[in-house]
Amino acid sequence: MGDGHEGSGSDGTLNLSHYAPSFWRSGQKSRIHIVTKSDKEIVGMLLEFDDFVNMVLKDGTEFEITPEGRRITKLDQILLNENNITMLVPEGRPEV
Repeated sequence: MGDGHEGSGSDGTLNLSHYAPSFWRSGQKSRIHIVTKSDKEIVGMLLEFDDFVNMVLKDGTEFEITPEGRRITKLDQILLNENNITMLVPEGRPEV
């Protein structure tokens, strides 16, 4: 039964979906801004997420700073692994 902390799994791992805003848990689709550990930023429509906060986004845009300048890539759909997510901003957009 975990370590007694609310939102902990039976193996002691933290279940982050417990802390997700209620509108995510209710199944409403919403726009989300994600910053990754590699400093890429992705904005898209959140379709699904699991107990570990792996996410599927659609109609996304990836923003990346390269030596040549800012690269913008359109994404039809993407699966993000929870290990690569640094920050989530509901309804957020990157600074232009």
